[in-house]
Amino acid sequence: MRLLRTTALALVAAACTLIGAGTTGPQLVAAQGCRVLERQELRSMPIQRLTAFFRAVQALQARPRPNVFDWYAFTHNQFRVQAHGNAQFLAWHRIFIRSFEYQLQLIDPDVALPYWDWSIDSQAPETSWVLSRTWFGGNGRSGDNCVVDGQFANFRIYYPQQRCLQRQFNLGNRLGAFYSPEALLAIANRATDYATFNAWTEAPPHNIVHSNIAGDMDTMYSPNDPLFFVHHSFVDRQWAQWQARSQQNLWSYNGRNSDGSNAQLTDMLQPFNTRARDVMDTRNLCYTYTGVIQRTIAAPASAPNTPSAATGNPSATASATNTPTTGLRRRAVGRYTSTAAVDARRRTRSSRLPDQGDRSDLNAIRACKPIPEENIRMNFLDRNLVRSLEAMLGEVAAQVNSARGYVSPSALISRPQTLAALGRSQNEMALSRSRTVIPIDVPKAQDGSVRVDALVNNAAASLGVLDATQQQNATASVANLVGSEGARVLRSDYGVSVVP
Repeated sequence: MRLLRTTALALVAAACTLIGAGTTGPQLVAAQGCRVLERQELRSMPIQRLTAFFRAVQALQARPRPNVFDWYAFTHNQFRVQAHGNAQFLAWHRIFIRSFEYQLQLIDPDVALPYWDWSIDSQAPETSWVLSRTWFGGNGRSGDNCVVDGQFANFRIYYPQQRCLQRQFNLGNRLGAFYSPEALLAIANRATDYATFNAWTEAPPHNIVHSNIAGDMDTMYSPNDPLFFVHHSFVDRQWAQWQARSQQNLWSYNGRNSDGSNAQLTDMLQPFNTRARDVMDTRNLCYTYTGVIQRTIAAPASAPNTPSAATGNPSATASATNTPTTGLRRRAVGRYTSTAAVDARRRTRSSRLPDQGDRSDLNAIRACKPIPEENIRMNFLDRNLVRSLEAMLGEVAAQVNSARGYVSPSALISRPQTLAALGRSQNEMALSRSRTVIPIDVPKAQDGSVRVDALVNNAAASLGVLDATQQQNATASVANLVGSEGARVLRSDYGVSVVP
């Protein structure tokens, strides 16, 4: 056993030397001359840049095995204790994916690691372009869970054993709901220090993507799946957005390390021989994110290193007094434009949230499944904290769903591509506010395709009437849930206006 451990550590050290991960080096520090590139959401990239990214990843994978691509899966597992369930989660993964991006740039210096905003796909993730057969591919094949479509079709992993890359969606051919933009922005609004934001971001929002996609993504060798890197790039962007909220946030770094010590900016992020303070500003690592305000900063003379007092109980909710507007334009057209027509089809749902696998509710945010117990143990998480956070985020979803006049940018009605895909197999969908539900017929052309504009028109008109019959819940203000900075992000990233 000792010999195996010595050999494994030697392999890590050799790989670090080989790929240059043992130092921040000139290639990673902007002050020493590197180019600062902007990371973009996958769907906003020019097709040439997206193609160049795919080709660079494929070039890494094609080298003799074990190769640099394999090193990332191996190292993620080797340093799983340091990288999960403690203060180093966000900081460690920031330098980890930056190291990967640098390897891609050795192949093509213009490549920047994209991010996948899965929150916008959260209500029917399997319909995302990102998981299409021309991009990252979808679910694994029945029987052996091998990924056989997309840019990484039939890729064979090396660690922990040589076999096909696997995915196993948690609902068969569907994926359970991820967390919505409002949930992520509510976390950012309520987290007052790094320790809180780090813990609340890791689980459940980050972990549910891993556990729902499953297969290799739900193991400590998850970097075998290239989805890992665009997923973590989005998680890293969430941290960058939270840092940009204030000067205090930018250098906030506290909590507990895996050994129980207080986290400090001088802590080393192994095996990268990089200190936490070196990764606090993404420009120091030669990248920025689309839409993230960059602050001019200087490192504090002394950094706070006390553990957070806020990670134990996330359930406190501030009161709200304001009514938001909507990003979905209301049009007084469609089949159900009278209160009588809406009332005639009204029914009551037993729960406030549709189930994670529901694909009929047009405007509601769905319940997310609890993080599996085995995933909690694998990631060294605090079970009680995770369950408390799940309850908090369920309440956020319920408040979004009951906010009169508001529709999430991730709702099915806001996603024409999703409506076109899901509506073909359904003759009826639904609208809801809290537990009140009304059916909506799905208009179709002669060839069976969904008349998306007509469906949206019908739904918008009916939702306007439904909202008019509902009493506004003052605690459901989306503006209050996400805060002023969250409202700015909803407007800039998704085109949704919420007013204070």
